[in-house]
Amino acid sequence: MEIDEQLRDIKVQYRLYMNGIASQSMHEKGLVYKLNFGVELPRIKTVAAGYEKNHSLAQALWKEDVRESKIMAGLLQPVDSFYPEIAD
Repeated sequence: MEIDEQLRDIKVQYRLYMNGIASQSMHEKGLVYKLNFGVELPRIKTVAAGYEKNHSLAQALWKEDVRESKIMAGLLQPVDSFYPEIAD
């Protein structure tokens, strides 16, 4: 499956688990993202478990200004390709 297809599939799964109350609460507390589905960490981990660690996918997720994507990027980034220069 191509990266674009994986991103679309992941976003579909976010929508299945979205929690508007949690999202609104985070926004009110100052956690502002372009998009925040309010998905709980255990569910993000469940979605991430369906994908192999992949540098390209992790980087594509990180570039999205979506809370859940940034969290999942950290879960899917292989340690052996996480260099200090990309940590910024």
